[in-house]
Amino acid sequence: VTTRTGELPDVLASTSRRRTNGDSIFRGLTMLAGAFVLLVLAAIAIFLIVKSLPAFSHDTKNFWTTFEWLPDNSPAVFGVAALAFGTALSAVLALLMAFPVAVAVALFISDYAPRRLARWLGYITDLLAAVPSVVFGLWGLFWLVPHLTALQHWLADNLGFIPIFADSESVTANASRSIFAASVVLAIMVLPIISAISREVFQQVDPGLKEGAL
Repeated sequence: VTTRTGELPDVLASTSRRRTNGDSIFRGLTMLAGAFVLLVLAAIAIFLIVKSLPAFSHDTKNFWTTFEWLPDNSPAVFGVAALAFGTALSAVLALLMAFPVAVAVALFISDYAPRRLARWLGYITDLLAAVPSVVFGLWGLFWLVPHLTALQHWLADNLGFIPIFADSESVTANASRSIFAASVVLAIMVLPIISAISREVFQQVDPGLKEGAL
C-alpha cells in the first residue's frame, strides 16, 4: 500500500480532531450529569426546609436542646436532642463492638487462613459487604431483636442502672428496646464492610514491611 507524502499527517490530524471532539462531548455530558445531581440534592434540601418550617413555628420548646418528643400534645413539644444523642451513642457502641471483630476476621483471612479457605472467606466477606445495610437492619429488627428479649430483660433487671442496658418506657414482654439492642443491630450492619475494607488494606501491605515488623 502506497500513500502520497502528506496524506499520513492529514489522517492523524483528522483522527486527533475526532478524539478531541469526542472528549469534549463526553466532558460536557459528565458535567451536565454532575450538575443535575447537585440540583436534585438542592431541591431535596429546599423541600425539607420548607416542609419543616411549620414544625419549628408551632414548637413551644427549643428544638435543638429539648429531650421530649410529644408532637401530639397541645401545645406540641418536640426536640431532636434525645434522638441525636441516642444516635451518636448507639453508633459509637456499634463501632466498639464491630471494629475488633471485623479487623480480626480480615487479619485471619489475609494472613492466617489457608489459601483455599482464605479465598472462599474473602468471597463471602465481599458478598456480605455488597448487601445493602438496610437488609441487615431489617433482619436485626424482625429476627435478632426478638431473640434478644430474654437477654435484654436480664440485663435490664441486673444492670439497669447502666443507661445502655435500661429498657425504654415502651418496652413490652415481647420486645426489646434499648441502646444495647440498637447497638448490636448497627454493629452487624457495619461489620461486613469494615471487614472487607480492612482485608483489602492488609493485602496491600508490602510483605517486606511485615517481615520487618516481625
